[in-house]
Parts: sequence; structure tokens; C-alpha cells
Amino acid sequence: MSKELAYQIVCYAVEKLKASDENAVADLGFDPEEIRAMEQMTVGELHHLARMGTHFLDIAVDHRCLQNALAHARNEAENESTQDNLIRNGASAEMLQALYGLTPGEVCRRRRLLGAQTPRGRPQRPRPPTQDRIWRTWCARGDLPEPERYLEVARECQVSAQAVWRLVQEAQAIQDTVGGASASPSAVVSLVTRYDGSEG
Repeated sequence: MSKELAYQIVCYAVEKLKASDENAVADLGFDPEEIRAMEQMTVGELHHLARMGTHFLDIAVDHRCLQNALAHARNEAENESTQDNLIRNGASAEMLQALYGLTPGEVCRRRRLLGAQTPRGRPQRPRPPTQDRIWRTWCARGDLPEPERYLEVARECQVSAQAVWRLVQEAQAIQDTVGGASASPSAVVSLVTRYDGSEG
């Protein structure tokens, strides 16, 4: 361990002691007796103690925990990237809340950071041929995680993520009603279109 790092660790412990945060000092590995001894030291004594940090401090890496932390960090970064792409592709707050548990306030903040516009009103419904393509593409991309699946289908069909979300929610509800997974994609989309009075 470098002298600079050892010095910073001891200085951090001293600052936490001044703030009466003994738990933070204990988390560094100091036991209660050592903490009491440090509390009784003068400023000059603490300064000299910090300079000798390399003699009693060491850094240990828990490799198993580190691997888990690395995997978690990568997963979180990938999730955030997918969330940002969904927002850029017109995902609604309702959609992001269902997929990730994001609150409307969090979605609004992310939109501002990304410079993405807030969707206004109900998105324009795709015409029947596009609806059919969306549903068939959705069914063909079942190997993808759900958020990435919405994004991929939106890109392939050149529609908003919200349009995909709306159609899939309706189609799955109808599929559950008329025959479960045995209902064919074309039959499901036909029913979605029929139930929507806006299309002839």
C-alpha cells in the first residue's frame, strides 16, 4: 500500500471519529479498543499515526465478491443503456415502470438528461399489416430479455417502443382469452385489429 493511500485512510478514520461515526471506523477494521485509543490522541499524534499507516494497514481483495460485483455492475450498466434506448424510442413511463420499476419522476429526469421528448397523447396505432409484422417479429424474438425484445422489435418494424408495448399487451390479453399459446400469431393480430374500432 502506498504512503499516500495509507495516510488518506487514517485521515478518513480520524474525520469519522470527529463526527462520532464509530461504525465507519469499525468498518475499516479497527476494533473498539483501538478506536478509543485514537479518540484520546492529540491532533499531532494522529498526524504522526497517519504517516505510519503503511506499517499497520493492508488492502485485501475478496475475489469471489469482486467477481459478483463486476457482474452486477455490468448488468446494471446494460440495463441503464437499454432504458435510455427505450426512452429515446418513445417508451412511456407506464412501460418503464412495468419493465424496470422506474417511477414517473425518474423517467422524467432521464428524459431531460437524454434530451428526449415526452410522448404526447396516445401513440398513432400502426396499420394492420404493420401490426401483423410487429406481433410476428415479437414472437420470433422470444430468446431476448423482454426489454431488449421490445427495443429490437421496434427497430426492426420501424415503430416506437410504445407502439410495440401497446400491441403486445393487447395481443397477449386476447391470446389468453381465446386459446392461450395455441392461438396463432395471425389470429391474435386479427382479433386485436377487430377489437380496435379505429381500423376498418
